Amino acid sequence: MKSFTYSFQYIKYYAKSMIQKNYLCKNNLRSYQCQQINKMIKNAKSNSPFYQEFYKGIPFNLEKIEQIKDLPILKKDIFKEAISNEKIICKNYKTQDLVVSHTTGSTGTPLEILFDKSTVSKRGKVQNRFWNQMKLYPYNKYAKIWRHKELSKYKKSLKKAGLFLPIDLGDVSNPISSAMTSETLKKIVFELKEFEPQVIRGYVSALYTIATQMNEMKIKLNDLDSVVTSAEYLPETMWDFFEKTFQCPVYNLYGGTEAPSIAVNKSNNHNLVISEDLYFIEVLDENGNDVKPGNPGLITITDLYSKATPLIRYQIGDIAIVDDNFFNYDDNFRYFKSVEGRTNDIFELSNGSLIYTHVWHIYFRDEDWVEKFQVVQKERSLIEIKILVKNKGKGGVRFEKFKNKIESAFQNVRFRWELVESISPLKGDKFRAVVSLVDNSFNKLNKA
Repeated sequence: MKSFTYSFQYIKYYAKSMIQKNYLCKNNLRSYQCQQINKMIKNAKSNSPFYQEFYKGIPFNLEKIEQIKDLPILKKDIFKEAISNEKIICKNYKTQDLVVSHTTGSTGTPLEILFDKSTVSKRGKVQNRFWNQMKLYPYNKYAKIWRHKELSKYKKSLKKAGLFLPIDLGDVSNPISSAMTSETLKKIVFELKEFEPQVIRGYVSALYTIATQMNEMKIKLNDLDSVVTSAEYLPETMWDFFEKTFQCPVYNLYGGTEAPSIAVNKSNNHNLVISEDLYFIEVLDENGNDVKPGNPGLITITDLYSKATPLIRYQIGDIAIVDDNFFNYDDNFRYFKSVEGRTNDIFELSNGSLIYTHVWHIYFRDEDWVEKFQVVQKERSLIEIKILVKNKGKGGVRFEKFKNKIESAFQNVRFRWELVESISPLKGDKFRAVVSLVDNSFNKLNKA
């Protein structure tokens, strides 16, 4: 069974690679981007109630890519409101024909976004290119360190064939018993050693705790071709630590629910090369001008294909640093020097167990009465939760039910709850939904 599955995956991969193009466009790139953006603008102005108002009085047609700056910037709060009011979806699409995606709510505001199947297919092609670059081939032995999720039939078959090792991190139905302890960390390291993966993918925070444990146990993984980090900010110091510990290329995969597969580095450097055949990217200062090289700026995305939910000059909420090369609009794919603003903290509780950031995002993801939230660990046994309710005075019963759910799950933790009028960033910080003010080794290194 195992050899058959391996052979089938190997043959399927090479058959697919023979017929599938690696790039959606590579020649005459800027001209192609202009053509695609013009199509997106025309579609949005014709079919989206939001864009009809947003672009009112703007007769627009790009002749060169720099002209995109004449369009207004779509801020995340405006985008969120347009989704809530069901105004952004283009009326030439039926909702039941669209693919539903949920953001994790890393900025404190989870979103449900709908995409047309053609866009999902284009994104899938770019994702496959990334997988190949990172050596995440379907026939390679692959360990995924991720939040608890029911396996698909396909993943189950790979697991049975010895090609896939899922390692669950935190189950919201029982966060304390599924929390990471020193014993579970050791167990995971032994599992990885026994499995000997060729590729590991996981959260930065989880990979850090596992890598630290591997060093303490003096255990090495001998067959690794690559390690893939995603979903969280990867500081340079931690990137270097991973390369030293895992002794293989470490890839920093950047993307989000609204715009997946935005960028990834090559094996020989840390620059994140942008998928310019899928997106046109700007990095802007707070006044909407091009950021100065070396300074942090707001990542601003124009999706070249998303028709049902147009994303035109959309500020995703993350921050990047670029150099002079970013402003050369030739046919080469540009790159970020670094992507910041996705800092995530681990909560270390009094008993030493670890709670990862994604647990809190999943708790809030389906609470549609919540406008925004922030979870702050004040002490090892004290957590403060602030909630901004969508419709004032309507939190009531749902808040009490949610409060009881959380407190029942974390019985040895004290909670301080506030229903607030607004939530501001902590002093000197970009807004983060999940913050620990308690020192532990990961949080110190994550902010170095």
